[in-house]
Amino acid sequence: MWQYLRYRVLALLVGILPESAAVHAGYSIGYLLSFVAREKFHIAKQRMQEVLGRDVPQKQVRKATRRMLGFWGRYWAEIFWIRSQRLEKMLARIQVEGIENLLSAQNTKKGIIVISAHIGNVEVAGAWYAARYGKKLLVVTENLENPRILKWSTKRRRAMNIEVLVAGTQNTPRQIREHLRKEGVVVLLNDRIFPSIKGISTSFFGQEIEMPRGPATLALTSNAPLLPVAVYFEKNGHRIVISPPLSIPQAPTREERITEGAQQVASALEKMIRRVPEQWLIAPTTVPFSNLRR
Repeated sequence: MWQYLRYRVLALLVGILPESAAVHAGYSIGYLLSFVAREKFHIAKQRMQEVLGRDVPQKQVRKATRRMLGFWGRYWAEIFWIRSQRLEKMLARIQVEGIENLLSAQNTKKGIIVISAHIGNVEVAGAWYAARYGKKLLVVTENLENPRILKWSTKRRRAMNIEVLVAGTQNTPRQIREHLRKEGVVVLLNDRIFPSIKGISTSFFGQEIEMPRGPATLALTSNAPLLPVAVYFEKNGHRIVISPPLSIPQAPTREERITEGAQQVASALEKMIRRVPEQWLIAPTTVPFSNLRR
């Protein structure tokens, strides 16, 4: 209850600020939090060390971790600030790389499976796609423990023209397949695994962890292209980076193809994160890889 009320109050307070002030305040608060939230900073620092490499000096790792928490604060400030009537202003400052990869995927007429990670503000890509093509993305999200926060989060995303589907429900696979059959776009944030989802072992930043098998399985059953997409914060806006579609290699068995596909997804996520490690926002909220299942 109190957490939900805190979200509502923050949305009200941040929402009255000009966008630039809200973004600056969010980053600054997140950065300052790195000095007082010791447990969160410690977890994020361990994750950052694993991403940057064990040979990177501690001073550099600490600096990158503080920036990570700053961007984490900026993300929440943007989520609290956004309103449907403010989308046009935000979308006007988006830069896009790799639009030809999106067009190539659209030409298959099979729908598109977007794989991404919690980098920057992923919701911005959904708002941009809806504004440009007149179609809403379908984002598969975690079933939160607090139903009020889940409802609030869903409403926020719908304000950005994004449809939400909760993972692990009985009709999730069917709804995803139907959306793809209508040549829709399904977004799967693949850098964590939900408790209700069966995982598959992959190599990720030199560690063996479980990742969702869903993207590779869905690509094989639907023939829809797997399209890696990342959204990065920039000083005065956002940059959407669309990479070429992944191609799941041939293998003797279907299970081997799924395993190979899952590893391709993991490698694509690594590439996204390495581009700007400080903007990988899941890092302050989950345990290091050495303890990681999800």
